[in-house]
Amino acid sequence: MDANSKWYENNKDLYLKFKNSIQEIIERNMDASEVPYQSIEGRLKTKESFLEKCVRKSYNQPTEAMDIVGIRIIAYTLADVKKIGEIITSTFRVDKDNSGDKSAKMDANQVGYLSVHYIAEYGEDRLVLNENTVFKNLKFEIQIRTILQHAWAEIEHDKGYKFGGKLPNEIGRRFSLAAGVLEMVDREFQNLSDEIDRHSKNIKIEADRGNLSIPIDSKSLYQYISSKFGEIEKTEGSLRSQKIFKELHLYGIEILSDLDELFSDSSVEIIHSLIASKGAKSDINFVSIIRYAMLIDDAEKYLDTAWNRSWSGIPKIYVNIMKENNIDINLSKYKISLI
Repeated sequence: MDANSKWYENNKDLYLKFKNSIQEIIERNMDASEVPYQSIEGRLKTKESFLEKCVRKSYNQPTEAMDIVGIRIIAYTLADVKKIGEIITSTFRVDKDNSGDKSAKMDANQVGYLSVHYIAEYGEDRLVLNENTVFKNLKFEIQIRTILQHAWAEIEHDKGYKFGGKLPNEIGRRFSLAAGVLEMVDREFQNLSDEIDRHSKNIKIEADRGNLSIPIDSKSLYQYISSKFGEIEKTEGSLRSQKIFKELHLYGIEILSDLDELFSDSSVEIIHSLIASKGAKSDINFVSIIRYAMLIDDAEKYLDTAWNRSWSGIPKIYVNIMKENNIDINLSKYKISLI
């Protein structure tokens, strides 16, 4: 066994532990940042790959290999790639000389593999922790790509590099053309994402102004319900479900003025009573508020036209409160259970 093979066997467990530590930190910081991502994967370079690189790069010491541990983060948009990069540079000590954006190094007439990659290590703030002292001076690589960049790179790697020789020019040219098309699609996805964000901001501004002529979407609905029931936990995510928009459409609610008619003063007062009773096993949310508003407005119409068995149970205390307000729900007819 040569020196590099022996070194790898002696240090494999340390680097595996290092990989797990890095991945845990990145996942925790990513989740805290709320930047969306598709996946975070970690890998330990295989012994064969490590030895091949030591020979190819003519390393004097095995520690010159800076990508024994690799982390790959797959993002959705180019803007998300940039945001994730900012998280990485604020989390670890980055070796700027060995890090960068591959697209920035390409000539104007070049296309191909794109990603942002960083060579990094733990900074002093992490090395002061006892469990991290063993990781001092250990470096690792982080790649950040969009989904489309990742798809192209994986196909090229599997069908190109693993081929073991030079691909015919015609196939290589088609790979390059595909890379160019995907880069354009990535940019268009980013443009669409930016336009959606601008639209959402405009919707919020109009809703804040009290403009009730705007169509209902997750942003306008969230803003309106927040204004009526501010004490409810504001979880906009639940409003992204297409089910509630379908129910509203079937009930005849299309714009905020329709919704405003639904949430009459008496309806809002009853819903506040439901909230105060805390009859559900879990806290009442924005979606259930909208459904109860339709039940209060016209239970039979809602259950016949919009319900579509999207839920099957209702707290008994809610039924009693609605009965006190002359709202009767035919539970047996619709086979709705009390919970």
